[in-house]
Amino acid sequence: MLLLTANYADGAIRQRSRGMGPQRDDMLAMLRGFVKYDEQPGSLQHFAESARASTWSGDDAPYGPVALVLDQYLQEATISGTRR
Repeated sequence: MLLLTANYADGAIRQRSRGMGPQRDDMLAMLRGFVKYDEQPGSLQHFAESARASTWSGDDAPYGPVALVLDQYLQEATISGTRR
C-alpha cells in the first residue's frame, strides 16, 4: 500500500493548525512506527526516485505500507520546473 499525503514544505506558507503538534512540520511522524518506508521528496526527480524506492521496499518481504509526503508546490510543478 502506498500512502500519498501533501504539505507545504515551506513553514512560512504552511497553515499552523492548533492541535496538530509536531505533525504540522513532520507529516510522517504519526505514521513512522507503522510504515516500512517514508520520504518527503524535494524535487520531481527526487519524487521519481522515492516512488521507485517505496515500491521496491513495499514489495519486499516483510511486506508493509509505504508513505510519501508531496510538497504542494511540487504537485503543481511541470517537468521543466515551472508551475502552471
